[in-house]
Amino acid sequence: MNLQQFLRDYAERTRNSFIEYTDTVDVVTVSLGASRFQNVGVYQVVRNGRSVIEFLSKVCPANEYIDHVALLELNHELCYCKVVIHEGIVQVAAAIPAARATDEELSDIMSEVAQVADQLEFELTGQDVN
Repeated sequence: MNLQQFLRDYAERTRNSFIEYTDTVDVVTVSLGASRFQNVGVYQVVRNGRSVIEFLSKVCPANEYIDHVALLELNHELCYCKVVIHEGIVQVAAAIPAARATDEELSDIMSEVAQVADQLEFELTGQDVN
């Protein structure tokens, strides 16, 4: 699968924007309606000897006012993604083995990551930052 081509096609099909951010990271800015947008970084890495496609969307800086237990409990309700704290930032992440990834599943993952990250961002900050 050509991941970058899929992302370009996805962005065009869904009227979103695609950016070749770095040599290893691509970003799709997903429109969520009501003038809200969410950036989702997508990259292919090797984990435990197999190629994996990872999705990551920033929410906000982690701080002592965030209910970390509630974030962990939210993970139980999600299908593809999970809430993580990485490098001091609350983020929404997902991963799928590249060999099993279909266009439909990648589209579903992209949508869920963007929607959950945007919802959390609004709940935690009241803003549309990322």
